[in-house]
Amino acid sequence: MEKENTEELCDQELRERAFTQRDDDTLIDKVIARGVGDIYTAVVLNKLVYYFTLDITENPRILYTVVDGEYWVAKFDDDWFNEYYITKKQVKKINKKLKDLGLIKTTVKIIDGQTATNYCLDLPKYVEFYKKASKIQS
Repeated sequence: MEKENTEELCDQELRERAFTQRDDDTLIDKVIARGVGDIYTAVVLNKLVYYFTLDITENPRILYTVVDGEYWVAKFDDDWFNEYYITKKQVKKINKKLKDLGLIKTTVKIIDGQTATNYCLDLPKYVEFYKKASKIQS
């Protein structure tokens, strides 16, 4: 019985840590980095988690949309490079990796004449991913 309570507490702590708001400079969470296996994918996933933990009403500069009750965030193709020196080719590979892990869905749209990728983070799958990744030994 005590072990179950300890596991529940641990799960709650992990869930809270998984969604701890990061600053805008995106400190890389080691658990995410271990879970995805490379720093570039960790940067993108960390940033997406950051976007999905913000109060939308207080961040008008971030392009949010709601489709069928799901929140989506738009990132222009050049944003990843301008912010983190991640090329379009790398972003394509990263998006595929995160989709294969079941963590994101993406759509591509033209916004104000520029190509933007819209991201939807699957929050329940992210929590499960984070819990599993936290058990990986470094």
